[in-house]
Amino acid sequence: MSFRRQLFLSLAVLVLVPAVVASLAIERVVRANENAKTDARLDSASRVGKVLVEQFTVRAERRSVLLGEDADFRAALRSGKRARIVKVFPTAIEAQTYVGGIIDLGTGEPITTGSTENVGIARIQAPLPDGRTAQISVGLSTVRSFINEVESTTGVSAAILDGTRVVYRSSNFPAAQQVDLSGPAARAADRWRTRQLIVPSMADANYRVVFADNAGFSNNSAVATRLVLGVLAAFILVGLAIGWLLQRALAGRIQSFLGAADRLGSGDFAAAGAIPVKGRGEFATLGRAFVGMARQLELRVDQLERERGRVQSSLLRLGKAFAANLDRDTLVDLVVESAVDGLTADSGRALMPTGPNGTAETRGSVGAVLDSWDALGEVERRALATGASAALTLGGLHAIAEPMQVERGDGPMGVISVARSRAFEPDERELLRYLTEQAAVSLRNVGRHEDVARESITDELTGLFNRRRFDDVLTHAAARATDADPIALVMLDLDRFKVINDTHGHPFGDRVLKAVAKVVRDTARERDLPARYGGEELAVVLATGDTEAARHFAERLREGIQALKLGDDRTGPVEVTASLGVASLPADGDDVGDLVRAADEALYRAKRGGRNRVETPTPAQGPAGEVR
Repeated sequence: MSFRRQLFLSLAVLVLVPAVVASLAIERVVRANENAKTDARLDSASRVGKVLVEQFTVRAERRSVLLGEDADFRAALRSGKRARIVKVFPTAIEAQTYVGGIIDLGTGEPITTGSTENVGIARIQAPLPDGRTAQISVGLSTVRSFINEVESTTGVSAAILDGTRVVYRSSNFPAAQQVDLSGPAARAADRWRTRQLIVPSMADANYRVVFADNAGFSNNSAVATRLVLGVLAAFILVGLAIGWLLQRALAGRIQSFLGAADRLGSGDFAAAGAIPVKGRGEFATLGRAFVGMARQLELRVDQLERERGRVQSSLLRLGKAFAANLDRDTLVDLVVESAVDGLTADSGRALMPTGPNGTAETRGSVGAVLDSWDALGEVERRALATGASAALTLGGLHAIAEPMQVERGDGPMGVISVARSRAFEPDERELLRYLTEQAAVSLRNVGRHEDVARESITDELTGLFNRRRFDDVLTHAAARATDADPIALVMLDLDRFKVINDTHGHPFGDRVLKAVAKVVRDTARERDLPARYGGEELAVVLATGDTEAARHFAERLREGIQALKLGDDRTGPVEVTASLGVASLPADGDDVGDLVRAADEALYRAKRGGRNRVETPTPAQGPAGEVR
């Protein structure tokens, strides 16, 4: 093989192949990162949609009780007259703030009112005079409101389908050629990705919610791609130039260059030291160029090794992000790690208002934080005081800090700071600003998810846990109850609450419920579960304790309620008392049903015994009376 061909082959092996491989690897990592972020957004949107549907359904079923208690609506159903039902149904639906409903009387067309394309469905059965049963379906939220709320919360576009018919799609949902919705599963084209969620509808079939997001490259990814292509082009140009120079070599020192090239190809970068570089001749010039190329190759190899380590670190952080699953502390830790790694800083940390009364606490410390304590503390103080970027040099350390805030003008959610021995460049400060902005948005989304989760298990009026949460906790607690470690239940019912409502009005009755709920919440221990059992009846699950301990707890509750000072200039002083019944497992039964029955019967004995008292189960209990 000729010298010319050997030269070009060596250049291809030493320059072009590593550059192409490196560019392809980086492009693959960038694409995988974009797809992973898109999948995370879609998974988050699907979870939010599922939580919203469950929340709407719980609220719809709760309000269905009030719908069944509507006197005019019940009278219309008992009459069995279609015309009367048609007249009363819209008013009854509107009174419970439903957006639409359907009544199937079993004969003829169903009766509809409002929107029939809804989310959050409650189904009711009501007997008719002729022995048939009316099937009633009511909805709490239109599909339009549901889709718009999901999009505003998560930023992900969505569409809802009935079979293959698109019922409603958000304004940013992709066109038909980008996402095919005609089949049972959405098929996305180009860089679009999708997730599906099945949602109950008023009809027998379910709705199909499709979330779609574009996994297109971000600006930073595009810049990185252009940089890789530029470096590749630069390598090609340098290789061609050196090849042209070497082709003009006429001296007998070619062999030394070839030997050095062979050694260099095997990874021995020290071979460049054997190439003559003195003089003004062509070979001296070529030698200096060859030595420079060898040094550049060594530098690039080192850079690629470091970059590979950074990519591996990024992939590990990405895995941690999946595992974090919207966990606030883990999210902050990941952001600080990314900031320290991306800026090659010596140390970094986050300062968050998570302490008592909102005092700032350190989170996610990375590196030699103690050595940088003064510099980090001062730059954080400046950033929090001004609500803007801050930088300083203190004790030979350069420190920068960025406040975490969603929009300019908002109060900071905290601050992230990093420090090192050399100054930070403007683009590095911009990178820290980008990381803190993304962290602020993510923390706000975490807060929203926490709010939705809290609302799904909390009673709106009293702030206590709702009946659904009560049933879940009591079932799990009962399963582990033993003679050595019993659990107890306290049932509480307000005395003459109907009289209070009738005399002073329902708003005042709500005030009474809130005040009593506060007494229950303040009296309960942290491990206990206070809940609104229904109406004016409250309950407390005592995580540990027998019947006697529950009785002492109930006495404290009774005294606290009796001591309430309620009323105003219009109502005058209003006395509020409660009757309480207590029971425990396994002393008062074998399962949850026995426990609730024993506590409820004790409660009614307290009612019959004169109210404003606490009763425990007795072996000779009779049937409970309806005393209120």
